[in-house]
Amino acid sequence: MENQIQLNIPQFHSVARSFTQKINLKNYVSGHDYEMVDFFASHNEAIPVEEATPEKIAEVSERLYKTARKEIESSIEAYLLELREDSDMPAELSVSELTPIADLIAEMSAATTKTKLQAVKDKATERKTEMTASQQQHLASLFRKTEAKL
Repeated sequence: MENQIQLNIPQFHSVARSFTQKINLKNYVSGHDYEMVDFFASHNEAIPVEEATPEKIAEVSERLYKTARKEIESSIEAYLLELREDSDMPAELSVSELTPIADLIAEMSAATTKTKLQAVKDKATERKTEMTASQQQHLASLFRKTEAKL
């Protein structure tokens, strides 16, 4: 009689979620046009098949997504802080504070004449009531830096 080995392999339902974000550095710190940085995080979790109800899968999926997203947001914050330490940009601005003024930062950085720079400053002045003091200081610093180069 042959010896047979019986393996009892547990069955799992795998849930994987990821989050990715690409940023254009010129929108956050002075940089070159189209200088992009990608951030990516992925997490997975195995759920025993007998516990893998639609509700449990949805709960795990949401938790993994939020974890990946928070990880990327923290990574971006740390990366930009490190970059700003080497520049004259205010370090206290977060990504959430920079994002609403990213268009103005990009236009200001791309201005090739004082007239174009003034037009961007005028646009920023029109939106001043929508900005925090930190955002205004950031734009003022960038304006002075860009004006000095022109």
